[in-house]
Order: sequence, then structure tokens, then C-alpha cells
Amino acid sequence: MKRINLLIIGALLSAVAITGCKKDASNNNSTPVMGLSVQALNPSFNLPVTSTTMKSLSATSLVQITSAKLLVSKFSFEAELKSSNKAHDSVSIEYNWNGPKVVDLLNATADFGQLTLQPGFYDEIELRVASTRNNNDTVPVFNLTGNYTNSANVVIPVTFKVFEPVLIKTELKNDTITSTTTSAFSGVVQIYLDQLFLGITPAQLDSAVKTNGIIVINSTTNADLYQILAVNFIKRHHGEYHRHHM
Repeated sequence: MKRINLLIIGALLSAVAITGCKKDASNNNSTPVMGLSVQALNPSFNLPVTSTTMKSLSATSLVQITSAKLLVSKFSFEAELKSSNKAHDSVSIEYNWNGPKVVDLLNATADFGQLTLQPGFYDEIELRVASTRNNNDTVPVFNLTGNYTNSANVVIPVTFKVFEPVLIKTELKNDTITSTTTSAFSGVVQIYLDQLFLGITPAQLDSAVKTNGIIVINSTTNADLYQILAVNFIKRHHGEYHRHHM
């Protein structure tokens, strides 16, 4: 198996935009370009939420997330490109973006650069986001703030912070990328904010310990709620792969 590595330092990628890829209509042999990003969805939702993605999205919500930030220390792309000649090995393609960088997940423009893909059949495409802070760093790897409105119409601020290392991984199998039909290809790691609260009821938030009037959720305060949110944070994400025809 042949292996190709692409390593670009985060500071060099900060000015690269996913939408920067254009295709010349007279050129049918342009090489596909892939843009990489991470984002959060469904900041407004009712409690309790359902296990089906986006089912809890509502205009009249009990929970409104106003800020969602993720410390990204590494964003990785891996793919296996199958050879058209069975006698040849497949090609393993790797791309690594190194941070760290605090990303505003509610800002759709947050991106981690572009890479050029060879047209062909990809047996597997995998995206990984690693969040690890230095031991002396006080910045959480995931920081969520918002408001909870209870049945008495009282608005209570809520915060959820994770300091432990986090690895988010998503993959797409058996995909074909052809240069004649595709000019840009984007891979997005999506975190569903409503699904983080799966298994949490209004009664649990009503009875949660408040610090200066705020429902603080971390590993030591409201630890029962923290365990639910932390597990959901690792499990409730999704990878979206889009083709952009120009």
C-alpha cells in the first residue's frame, strides 16, 4: 500500500476558505478539491429530546444555546483510494491540520483548509477531530453556554464544560469521486447540540445545583448531568459529505 501524507500547520490555513474552489466550465478534467470543517447544529430545542436527529428542533424552545466552542488540537482526514489496476496497491491518503485553535461551532465559516483529491473510488473516508489541552491550560476542550426556560417561564443560565481529552470520529464508506461531475467536495463534522441533552428531563434541570444563579455542569458540579452530556457529546455527532457542482 502506498501512503501519501499532507501536513499543514494551522496558522498557515487560517485564511483558506472552503468556498474558494471554482471550476472552469470549459475544463472537464479539473481535479476535485475537498474542504474540511466542523460545526454545531440545532441550538434551540425542547426537552426532553428524541433520539432521532433534528426531531427536537423547535421555534419555541426550552433550551437556547448561545455559544458553543471547541478546542481543536488536530483535524485529520484519511482515505483509501482503490487502484483501477488490481495488480497495484491501493493508496492511503492522509491530511493533518495541527492547532490548537478554539472554534466557534455556531459560526459556519470555521474551516480547516482544503486538499486536492485524485478522482477514483474511495473505499473509506474518515474525519477525526482531536481535542486535547495542555496540563497548565485553563481553556476547556468544549464550552457550552445558554439558557434554560422552565415551566414557570423563568430563564436560567446554563454552562457545560469538558476538560478531558475528546476524540470525534466519523467515516464514509464506498464512495466514488469523479472529476467530470464534481469540482468541490466538503467533509463536515457536525455536532447536534439538542442530542447532547438526550436523557435529560426538565425536572433534572429544575433540581440542579445552581452557582450564583447559574446551572453549572462539569465533572464536579451536577456530576450526574455531566456524565449524560459527556457521553452524548462523544456519541451524538455526524459526518456530512457534500458535492458542489459548479
